[in-house]
Amino acid sequence: MLRSPLLSLLLVLCGCLGGYCTFSLVPAELRSGIPGLHRHDYRLERTASTSFEVSEAKWFSVPFLYADFDLTMDVELGEAMDLDVVLRLVEPRILGRSYTQFHGRFTVLRLSTNGAGPAWRTRDEALFAPRSGGAELAAGHTATVWIEARGRSLRANVAGKWYPWVVADDHCGQLALVARGGQAALQRLVIRDLGLGRGVFWSWWFWLGLGAALGLAAAGAAALARAGLARTVGLGVIVAGLPAATVLRAATAPLQLPEPTTMAGHLLAPAIAVLIVAGLRFWPLRVAAAAGLLAMVLFGAPWREHRQDDWQLDEVFGPASGQTPCEALAQRVRGPFEIHDVAPATHRVFLLGGQLLYDRATPTEHLEPLLAGDLRVLLQHKVDVPCLPTVDGHSRQQWQLFERFFGGYRPAVIVFGVPRAEAAPGPDGQPRSSPEQLAATLAAARSYCDSRRIRLVLFTEHELPEELHAALRGAAAGGLPLVVAGPGEAPAAISRRLAEAVAPLLQAPVRR
Repeated sequence: MLRSPLLSLLLVLCGCLGGYCTFSLVPAELRSGIPGLHRHDYRLERTASTSFEVSEAKWFSVPFLYADFDLTMDVELGEAMDLDVVLRLVEPRILGRSYTQFHGRFTVLRLSTNGAGPAWRTRDEALFAPRSGGAELAAGHTATVWIEARGRSLRANVAGKWYPWVVADDHCGQLALVARGGQAALQRLVIRDLGLGRGVFWSWWFWLGLGAALGLAAAGAAALARAGLARTVGLGVIVAGLPAATVLRAATAPLQLPEPTTMAGHLLAPAIAVLIVAGLRFWPLRVAAAAGLLAMVLFGAPWREHRQDDWQLDEVFGPASGQTPCEALAQRVRGPFEIHDVAPATHRVFLLGGQLLYDRATPTEHLEPLLAGDLRVLLQHKVDVPCLPTVDGHSRQQWQLFERFFGGYRPAVIVFGVPRAEAAPGPDGQPRSSPEQLAATLAAARSYCDSRRIRLVLFTEHELPEELHAALRGAAAGGLPLVVAGPGEAPAAISRRLAEAVAPLLQAPVRR
């Protein structure tokens, strides 16, 4: 040890500080454990009098948060369909007084009677890649599926065939079953809870203890090297400062536990510094240690978290879209008072344009329930009125989102809304729309609707720039109804005018 116990204590305290900086990678909401973590087994078994069906209009969700588990499932798929087992589903939720909005995260095991294809899909692959089959099953025959979840690692056995381990984004999450193209019968689902493995590695006292051990090793190294005061203080700065600097570059996603190996990497750089200070007499080893330290500081690659890039979700769903990605996979639309699905409806009117256009104040003044109520009065029966949940939408984004994920709704009428911020600057600083682009999107929407016998109504606000208004008037000249919300017009009045434009289209026979 150093001749001065105070210097040894200083290095130990610096190590503790470095350990705490490493522990700070754990999100604040998860530092005292994972709120709501379910610690009981789950068992669902079909009897002669019950039936658990999963279809496009009816997903199956296990509303519990599980860490490590073993899952056994017996399921029968219909012809030419896919069944997505959505695992490690993490979405924004209220924890105490804290609520952080972010893109929901999940990993998918795809079972298919459409042919063989990749069984495991990342979130982005499940949403955007072509539906090219999955773990192949025979239609009409019950198959057994086993899934093992160990930390972020997942693997599955489907009908006797093992599929390799994959890495999810999270150590815990919920589970859901989503069908596409047919109906599946769930015979049995059993989840055996195994708890949070390696939970000690997310404890503050573990990292403080590890940091203290590093500080103690640094004190021993400084003593062996007979380091002076300045050198010892410099070593203390390295032991505390390097973890702090690297933690700032490797922040985890909201509600995401970091990998223990990732956290340990933050203390590896000070360990290399200790190796240098130890007074190694073999100079090539000194050079190698210095080079390793420099590479870790400059690039940080060995400890970067495994994270999916959110740029595509930002573009399609809008930033921090929360539950929308998983609900889009299941063709669900969350409204202010209800969740819509693709079950057949007598009449359906789909609203495109974003919440800034339709959400006028409180939920009771949202145009979705107001329009549904006004149409019910005019037509004397219920009308389903889903509205895309994107907060800040624009025409191209809204149309691509509908066409890619929600075409299964088959609405009788689409209200094509164009908000006042249609041409607001995008992330690159350039306008996200233009009169030419709006006209092209409207032409694509009209072609889509004509081919499927869907009526189209245009809707915008008085504050929309004139050049974009001109594009809408050009489309309206071709026979499309156009409703313009006046400045300061009450939501109820806007809804009534929309209902008056939509109701005749629901009553009129469709052109063949």
